[in-house]
Amino acid sequence: MHSSGGDPLQAAGVRTALDDERVAADADQTTADADQTVSDDDASASDRDQASSEADQRLSDQDQAAADEEHADDPEPEKDASYFESRADRARVSEKRHATQLDRSRTGIERDASADSRDANATLRDERASERDAMAGEREESIAGLDADTARKFEHLRRQAATDRADAARDRARAARDRAEAARERARYEAELMRAHVDDLTGAYRREVGCLALSHEID
Repeated sequence: MHSSGGDPLQAAGVRTALDDERVAADADQTTADADQTVSDDDASASDRDQASSEADQRLSDQDQAAADEEHADDPEPEKDASYFESRADRARVSEKRHATQLDRSRTGIERDASADSRDANATLRDERASERDAMAGEREESIAGLDADTARKFEHLRRQAATDRADAARDRARAARDRAEAARERARYEAELMRAHVDDLTGAYRREVGCLALSHEID
């Protein structure tokens, strides 16, 4: 029901603006929630993959140690073809694990980019919330003369703007944590890859990396 001083056209315009702002805010938050869910799922998958790889490496190391101990008592090691085949198989498996580690490193970079995107989205939502709050302030006097339904929507808009700003701040904090975690993962994977290509006894590069380093020195 309108007050005697209310303008029906003005009321309709304000109601439409409020509804549009509410729809935009809901869509923006839905997108942010979906993005965060994807990031959380990716982080969980990365953690599971890392745990599986580490367990596989431990089992492989234990198996190799047992084979080495058994082979040490062999009077004719050069005839033990199965031993060398097994060792070659383990080397191939190890290379596959290193490739998987590289893939996880790439995933960490992608997660970092995703965190940047969420941070930008959160900033945009914060800006939109400020705009909605400013719009509410500008229309406060006009709202006073309108119907009760529009006045309630006006107040809801102001509360939604405050909620959006708080959500945006939390999203930025999550994005910052994700970037830090991605950076730690990249550093860990890079260290693992370096250890994988360096001989533990001599500190020399393995053959494939050594050839590359040598070619660089020649050039």
